[in-house]
Amino acid sequence: MLFFGDKLSPLSDTTNIAPAMAETDLFSHVKHMLWDTIPAFVISLILYWLVSKTSSANGGSDANVIEAMKTGLDHVFVIHPLLLLMPVFTIILMIKRAPAIPALMGVSMLGGLLAILVQGTSVTSVIHVMTDGFHVASGVKEVDALLNRGGIDVHAWDSRFANAGDGAWRYFRGDGVL
Repeated sequence: MLFFGDKLSPLSDTTNIAPAMAETDLFSHVKHMLWDTIPAFVISLILYWLVSKTSSANGGSDANVIEAMKTGLDHVFVIHPLLLLMPVFTIILMIKRAPAIPALMGVSMLGGLLAILVQGTSVTSVIHVMTDGFHVASGVKEVDALLNRGGIDVHAWDSRFANAGDGAWRYFRGDGVL
């Protein structure tokens, strides 16, 4: 399910790299990806629903584990209606077809501001999370596995790979090889 949102988001790194390399419009690229992404999403949704029904019937997920995860998340985060500004702001930027870099910067700034105002995080922590990723020790193994991810550093290889590919493309195109 994460694949659906990441693949179609105009703020996603790979979604921006592909049309840039193909020299096409970002939103045309996103529109054309719908042809295979929506059927895959629907099929996945149906399969996940079937698996969940089968898993539940066979005594699947332990209610204690689920409750521990909910408690662990409650201890780590404050859920507040003000946080709805993030998806609303993101959707507005997508509707207005804002350029990716300013949109990413705006969404990041708003996210940092909300982390400070709602979660009580320090400015230093926000900067650290943006560069090194979010790390937490909630005491619940499943919650920690879900939340502890990279930051800009983890995704930096995308940029290096895209820049190398673009450089090679321009070199070969300029020399008439391609």
